[in-house]
Amino acid sequence: MGVKTTTTDVAADIQEYMSAQTLKRAKYQTVLNQFGHLENIPAGNGKGIRFTQYAELDIVTDPLTEGVAPAGSKLATSAINATIDQYGDYITITDLAGLTPKHRSMQEKYQILGTQAARSLDRAIYNVVSKGTAVRYANNKTTRDGLAKTDILKWDDVRAEVARLRQSGAREFTEVATRKESTKEIEMKAGDGNFVLVVDPMVEQDLMKDEDFKQAAIHQANRDKANELYTGTIARFSGVTVIRSNMIPTVKNTGKVDIHTSLLFGMDAYANTDLQKLKTYKQGPGGVSDPLEQIMTLGWKAAAKACILNNNWMARIESGSAY
Repeated sequence: MGVKTTTTDVAADIQEYMSAQTLKRAKYQTVLNQFGHLENIPAGNGKGIRFTQYAELDIVTDPLTEGVAPAGSKLATSAINATIDQYGDYITITDLAGLTPKHRSMQEKYQILGTQAARSLDRAIYNVVSKGTAVRYANNKTTRDGLAKTDILKWDDVRAEVARLRQSGAREFTEVATRKESTKEIEMKAGDGNFVLVVDPMVEQDLMKDEDFKQAAIHQANRDKANELYTGTIARFSGVTVIRSNMIPTVKNTGKVDIHTSLLFGMDAYANTDLQKLKTYKQGPGGVSDPLEQIMTLGWKAAAKACILNNNWMARIESGSAY
């Protein structure tokens, strides 16, 4: 008699394969997750997490005196204590014909869950960083309600905010944090030495009206995207790497104009946890409520938190759009 593959056997395969595929999909699609100061979620420490801010040291103006040690400086720090949030969802599968983990139908479900996780966690970061106190309105407008559809983002707006960031001491991304797959430890890799501007697809097309930016984007269009440093890169231009994200929501002002938000960052402007705590779950088929093994659920859950570290090292630029 041949060996039978039971639903329990297949379920174990699904759990392992689903976890890897969902995490892979989520990592590929997250955008804002790439640019925060990466913090570990502490193990066995309840729901609390602490983000640490470091104040800059004063400039030394007096030369050293030979044989005399200087007084030294005290490193000032401040801690931001926060409560970790949890996000998650699940789907119910009633057609178990394609139960094998690598069946096309199951692949599509992993992709759907991974996309949802990515969008949800990126939105959680956006909801924090979009509340930064440094805001500019396109075309020299002074309020959100003063923006018209024709007040599109121009590179002059970006240039002005880049100057402010530099004057405030913001640093370009000389390095970015990532998690080493083999050890799961945080490691630093080289950045591209630019500030980062995250825009939605409509604002991307508005920027293409700037001929210099357009030519830079065209010239860089044939680069090897498989080895791209950042997910969503459009172009590097004038000290800024422009990133596309379709996860930035629009809002309407009192004039019913769709307001588009673009986010400009220096390194360590904000902190966030990463996808280390993204877990997948599979329940069924079988159990008291499913005696004929007809139903299975697939889901994900993640712990996450983001926090602004320095408002002066970031900017929110609001604009209309021609698209």
